[in-house]
Amino acid sequence: MDTRETSIFIRSAYFELVSALCQRIPQLMKEEASKVSPSVLLSIDDSDPVVCPALWEAVLYTLTTIEDCWLHVNAKKSVFPKLSTVIREGGRGLATVIYPYLLPFISKLPQSITDPKLDFFKNFLTSVVAGLSTEKTKTSSSESSAVISAFFECLRFIMQQNLGEEEIEQMLVNDQLIPFIDAVLKDPGLQHGQLCNHLAETLSSWEAKADTEKDEKTAHNLENVLIHFWERLSEICIAKINEPEANAESVLGVSNLLQVLQKPKSSLKSNKKKNGKVRFADETPESNKESEKCVSSEGENIEGWELSTEPSLTHNSSDFLSPLRKKPLEVLVCKLAEMSINYVNEQKSEQHLRFLSTLLDSFSSSQVFKMLLRDEKQSIGQAKPPEIAKLAQKNPAVQFLYQKLIGWLNEDQRKDPGFLVDILYSALRCCDNDMERKKVLDDLTKVDLKWNSLLKIIEKACSSSDKHALVTPWLKGDILGEKLVDLADRLCNNKDLKSRVASESHFSERWTLLSLVLSQHVKNDYLIGDVYVERIIVKLHETLFKTKKLSEAENSDSSVTYKESTFLHLSALWLKNQVQASSLDINR
Repeated sequence: MDTRETSIFIRSAYFELVSALCQRIPQLMKEEASKVSPSVLLSIDDSDPVVCPALWEAVLYTLTTIEDCWLHVNAKKSVFPKLSTVIREGGRGLATVIYPYLLPFISKLPQSITDPKLDFFKNFLTSVVAGLSTEKTKTSSSESSAVISAFFECLRFIMQQNLGEEEIEQMLVNDQLIPFIDAVLKDPGLQHGQLCNHLAETLSSWEAKADTEKDEKTAHNLENVLIHFWERLSEICIAKINEPEANAESVLGVSNLLQVLQKPKSSLKSNKKKNGKVRFADETPESNKESEKCVSSEGENIEGWELSTEPSLTHNSSDFLSPLRKKPLEVLVCKLAEMSINYVNEQKSEQHLRFLSTLLDSFSSSQVFKMLLRDEKQSIGQAKPPEIAKLAQKNPAVQFLYQKLIGWLNEDQRKDPGFLVDILYSALRCCDNDMERKKVLDDLTKVDLKWNSLLKIIEKACSSSDKHALVTPWLKGDILGEKLVDLADRLCNNKDLKSRVASESHFSERWTLLSLVLSQHVKNDYLIGDVYVERIIVKLHETLFKTKKLSEAENSDSSVTYKESTFLHLSALWLKNQVQASSLDINR
């Protein structure tokens, strides 16, 4: 073993000894404070992977056991600069080891060495955020997750300890939280859900405390923090969407963020050892306070900080959005939707149309659809049945569907209408019941929808149990069934087959549609009514034998394409042998 390796193991063993002695003989360690404190605290920038875990355990035990440890080192000139360098560099590849210790570390700092608090905490959090910019952090999800977790944990602690101090509150939101969110939204490599989950958890904790806090001043301070946060968050979200050529990664980031913020039940999996997560004192259930133990990241008892192995969002009302979030979130969504529809109307921006589709998927409401139609005169095109006209008049979502969406769906140049079909499902969710949805879809099926759109609607129904439930009465109904029987009849018409050989790609989607409704099952049932499945198969079976005779007569010149012939052949075998395709149960 060379000298360097020997030094590494000696240092690691020394820090382990310090931790052990702090637990077993704390009085001895207090007596040796002048030697122990510098030897541990001045080594805080040791980033050897063997030494680092033992070092940080020793740091926390030193802070907890030796109350006057800071008398023996110069914190501002020696310790904090070293700590700042390490965390600015992302822990030098050891973020998953170092960053979980940052919150317990700052929680044990006496105010005497952190004054002026505003400058200290600003510099500290700025250093934490800088750690996200290192190459190692950017390329490792576990490293970036550790940085993001530490940032939010420390920010929440600092806010909790300094609530009511306006300068610090504004610094935490304006100079830390909002720029941090902005930076992550700009970098697709960091958009792996951790930011959104932590932000939702942080907001939920503030909202819950504001809603239940008995002290009016504390509740008022938290409400002001939340109001200010939403004002600033709205600014950065609007700035990212309010561009003719909006950045795709930023748009996706905004979409993901808003989706998670709408779901307060979101919880995150901690990266800490023992699956532990720091629990703030105000989050500890009253009934559990006496039984809670304070443990280190290795499971050891340390006074003054604690870890919880439970998700922090365990409120009984976890599926309830606080009014402190619901109202500003709705206002922001409406602003973004209005901005997007303006870009779509004025510049035919597909990027904004796709964003609008994502937005409506999470926030489909009559309020949002009404805003999208703000400058539109009510018109649903050609004369419609009175019941449809009445539905459109009372329901902005139905009106939007007829006035805008159908035109977009039927644009021939649009190669992938999938995201537009998502908007259709968002509009359907705003109908009062299945009967209204069936009326709308039946009417669209008769005249408005092209075959490709019908195919996409049914494919979407097969991809999601929620979507399937919205359209089941329509799928099983007479209008769609008769239309598909008519489609099979026309595709099998011998007079037209030869002309279709030259344009097989044009008709392939129609064959795909028939194949889908014949072969796809949901919970052991056909997508469409049984009677229509039987009529379609009978027609295909008859055509197969007619085609076979025609082919034999012409000997070599088949009047159907290979794809059509194969499809008809398989359909006939399926009918003849009464073999059904294996069922597909929708679980999503």
